[in-house]
Amino acid sequence: MNSWLAQLDKSLRTQIPDLPPAGNDQTRLAALLGQGIQNVPAEVQEFFRWLPAGLVWDCTWEIPHCPGGSVLEALEMAAVVEDWKRPSPPGTTDWWSSSWVPVLDSGSEDYLCVDLKGTFGNPPGSVIQFLHDQPFRPALFPDFESWLRWLSTSLDQGMGKAFVQGQKLHIALGRKATQWHKDLFPQYPQRHEAEVLGTSPLDRCLNVYRKHGLRMGPRCMLPFGLNQGHIEAALKQSFVRVEAPDADCLRVIVTVTPNWTVYLNVRITPDALEVDTVVCLPESVADTVRLAVALEGQGDHKAASSRFTEAAFMAHKKGFSAEAMAILLRALELEPNNQVAAQSKDALANKKVVLDFNRLRPFLRHLVS
Repeated sequence: MNSWLAQLDKSLRTQIPDLPPAGNDQTRLAALLGQGIQNVPAEVQEFFRWLPAGLVWDCTWEIPHCPGGSVLEALEMAAVVEDWKRPSPPGTTDWWSSSWVPVLDSGSEDYLCVDLKGTFGNPPGSVIQFLHDQPFRPALFPDFESWLRWLSTSLDQGMGKAFVQGQKLHIALGRKATQWHKDLFPQYPQRHEAEVLGTSPLDRCLNVYRKHGLRMGPRCMLPFGLNQGHIEAALKQSFVRVEAPDADCLRVIVTVTPNWTVYLNVRITPDALEVDTVVCLPESVADTVRLAVALEGQGDHKAASSRFTEAAFMAHKKGFSAEAMAILLRALELEPNNQVAAQSKDALANKKVVLDFNRLRPFLRHLVS
């Protein structure tokens, strides 16, 4: 038996003296072979045979993007691999791969896998997390044996507990085990991304950004406290939502921590993803605008106008007078009898506040989307 698997067995039996013996299961390996998966690592095969008889094996931890999960049964493994044999979405490269061996079901169609061939730059045999709705597949361990090592040493050092409840064997590792993972494998997780070439306009934009970076156009002005790095960090996360095409640009909205909402018009160029125009608003203002837009979509124009007026007051108070003027004009379009909006608009006009349509374009389009 693999030495780390033997150590894991010893660690578990220390905490659970009456743990059932190994089930000597052969069905999982047979299911993988039936799907054409060859060369399953010896330690993976041993792990399948070692699993305690009659129990569902479940393990959870706190590594980002990888919560752990339950060991898949043979038919479940076969179904996942069969599903991965279908053609990938148009324009994608290695979105999923039949060379991955799914081991744990993390829920929501996410799986902990052994990557037999090495995709996205991961070394062959590494343990990766398949995330069905993300463009990356983080490698968490250099190989399956390293995962066994981490599990067993974490339990030995009191960083987790194991117990049987009903027909399920639970292993729960805490935050100390997460730090122990960083200490044991300082180069992991390794985040490698699929190359998304054509599934959507946003995918194409983000792919260009990943390859060539971001360039701010000459009309872009950012408020104090916000810089290009903040926007780039937001684009790398899942805080992006797309609204609509706008001429030769795509209009997107990103949330920039801690408290900004940024409206961008971006276009693809040969050497960068270029930001044509950008409007930044405090999150509290943007949230109120979003609520007003939702009310408008429900047909309640009077309530929407009131919310727009509230958002305009907040924007002006925080120093965004031009944006406040744009919001007030929208409030009056929806409810011409909104006296508060009318008086506020006149007050801003008296202060010589004017709209620069080109600079505010992505936000103005959002107001009427």
